[in-house]
Amino acid sequence: MTNTVAIIGANAAGLTTAMELRRLGYDGRVMLFDAEMEPLYNRPAVSKEMLSGEFSDPSDTPLVRADILEKMHLELEFGNRVLGIGTAGRLDLSGGRQVGAEVMVVATGGLARWPAQVPRLQGIHTLRTSRDAMALREALLPGARVVVMGGGVIGCEVASSAVRRGCDTTIVDIAALPMLRSIGEGAGRVMATVIEEAGVKLRLGEGIASVLGPSRISGVVLMNGETLPCDVLVIGVGMVPNAKLANDAGAENDNGILIDAHCRTSLPGVLAVGDVTRRRSTVEG
Repeated sequence: MTNTVAIIGANAAGLTTAMELRRLGYDGRVMLFDAEMEPLYNRPAVSKEMLSGEFSDPSDTPLVRADILEKMHLELEFGNRVLGIGTAGRLDLSGGRQVGAEVMVVATGGLARWPAQVPRLQGIHTLRTSRDAMALREALLPGARVVVMGGGVIGCEVASSAVRRGCDTTIVDIAALPMLRSIGEGAGRVMATVIEEAGVKLRLGEGIASVLGPSRISGVVLMNGETLPCDVLVIGVGMVPNAKLANDAGAENDNGILIDAHCRTSLPGVLAVGDVTRRRSTVEG
């Protein structure tokens, strides 16, 4: 009989897991861990309402209503980072505390992909969390020269917010059209027109070769050798699975924690859900 389920990651995947447990009648102890202090917010709002200033706090865009959350009787361990998991059912937490759980569910999501040619300088931002959004919003001052690396959904949303805040904004993408992978060529052409009419400059079919600045970014060098002045660089080139916790515990990994059809990892008593996972192939040979 399972007494305690520990879910690591209070995002959509982690919360959905907790909700399904309760819906299916599990009345045991469910603990929900996350390093963020207020993690239960809608992540799409990070690149929209939070960045634009429409929302000023994660609680303005809740992932679940407070009354529903209360009825689920979860033990919320927010602001408490899980440092390690053990196959004996032990979680090591920040501050030296340990918690036991018969079943662990890893729902740690993804991290922003950081290109190898980009050093970690001041003025360079990624966008995955509410804290990222607040930091970037403070940097988007009127007149700031903003370069967005990547013309996907996140990149286009960031550029839209930046230009509305009075920034001189340029999207640089190796693809021929913005959001090409998401919406295709025809819609991509329409999107390019809409973006340019909003005041965003497009440098398509170009990549960023290097970044200038000893401590704070001052410009980016394109692959054709051209330099664009830059006060703020926003990296929006996808994500990588945040699988370190499970990897360190010995879970099998192939660009994500490998799981079977029942979300089981290679570690006994450890499951994984969401963006951190990759489905194990059932094809032999």
